[in-house]
Amino acid sequence: MKSSIRNQILWPFALIQTLTIGALSILLALRAIDAAQTQAVGRLNGVVQTLRDASFPVHSSILQQMKGLSAADYIALNDDGGIVGSTLPESTTARLVNQILGMKQFAKDDSSESGPSGTRQDSGISDFIPVHTVEGPYVVGRADIRKSSNASELFVMMPEGDWRALTESNMWPPLLIGAAALSIMVAVSIVLAGRFAQRIRRMQDHVRRISAGHFQLAIPESGSDELGELAESIHKLAGELDHLTQQIRINERAAVVTQVAGGLAHQLRNSITGARLAVQVHIRRCEQSDRESLQVALRQLSLTESQIRGLLTLTRDLQQKPEPGEADEVIRHVELLVQPECQHHQIRLDVQLSNSGFTISDAEQMEAALLNVVRNAMEATGPGGQVEIESSFAESRFIVEIRNTGPPVAPEIADNMFDPFVTSKPEGVGLGLTLASRAASDHHGQLTCLRTGEWTRFRFELPLSQA
Repeated sequence: MKSSIRNQILWPFALIQTLTIGALSILLALRAIDAAQTQAVGRLNGVVQTLRDASFPVHSSILQQMKGLSAADYIALNDDGGIVGSTLPESTTARLVNQILGMKQFAKDDSSESGPSGTRQDSGISDFIPVHTVEGPYVVGRADIRKSSNASELFVMMPEGDWRALTESNMWPPLLIGAAALSIMVAVSIVLAGRFAQRIRRMQDHVRRISAGHFQLAIPESGSDELGELAESIHKLAGELDHLTQQIRINERAAVVTQVAGGLAHQLRNSITGARLAVQVHIRRCEQSDRESLQVALRQLSLTESQIRGLLTLTRDLQQKPEPGEADEVIRHVELLVQPECQHHQIRLDVQLSNSGFTISDAEQMEAALLNVVRNAMEATGPGGQVEIESSFAESRFIVEIRNTGPPVAPEIADNMFDPFVTSKPEGVGLGLTLASRAASDHHGQLTCLRTGEWTRFRFELPLSQA
């Protein structure tokens, strides 16, 4: 069974608040009742004290005046239990006296000077005791007035309803205040819990949309608390998932294209190899042929064959066993392959070699990588431009840098130019730089691109140890 997080937060707090505020309100109400009763008894004691200290006779007229001051009824008795004064009718007074004197709480104890229920006779009015009479329920208290010349005890009586009203009037304020405070706290708790639940629901809906592939939607969450941090984490997660999804799609496309291109490149390489062999045989057999033109044709066939070999490195199952080679020789061979095209387009090609004898573990793969980057540089710089190839050492790395004076890399592809199928050329495939970057990675190095002044630089950095 689903349990809302709002209810999980709200109900425990609401229960704790109810119990706490309820207990405090009841405690305050009881204390208010006790204070009201103490105050009422204090007022009655003040009135009764007048009779206790007086030596004049007690009559009904005096008791009526006391009733006007305290709103209580009084009955005065002598030592023999005879009625000497009362604020009630005679018949009612007689019945009440007989009933009261018959109660053990008000029974006289002649052996001691104590009042009812162990209360000393000089301590004022005794505790009020409920008495149910024919006239209705009363609360009755007893006081000693032995200094009077004709009375010894005084019974103070008040209808139970009046006594209850006196106490209840003081009971309700703390209860009402407690109820109001509880209502406010519960309302605030409901609002706060609802807000938290709503924010969590928004994030839940956003995560659901992310799972459906909508990674670009933003959560309308701007809080600076933990939920705000959670929303920010979800934003980052969506961005990572978007990037990974694009990578998966690119890889899927690359896998399909790789299989097709690998098989096609394998067939083309065989055909080009056959054509190159045929031209070589023709050169040997026909001494009067135009050798220079045929040599150019051979170089173009070799250039195309090198490009196809680079394409074959995309599929490891079609890749031949790596053959090592000297780095400078690989660069010279690349220069030899692209020199005719540079001359044709009037591109100045400068090559500076380190002559270090550094050996590349897979010469064929690195040659294809360098060839792709150099041809990209030639296309970028255009006729009349300049391309430079330089090999050098820096610390423990062998560096090959290819520079051109063409425009910088387009900003829209600058961050992912080495990914498959990323290109700014309408007729481009977007695999050349991917092959070059993969070759650098296979040699435990890296390929980077930067712009310095008028030069665009592609930099291969290979470790001296390519284990």
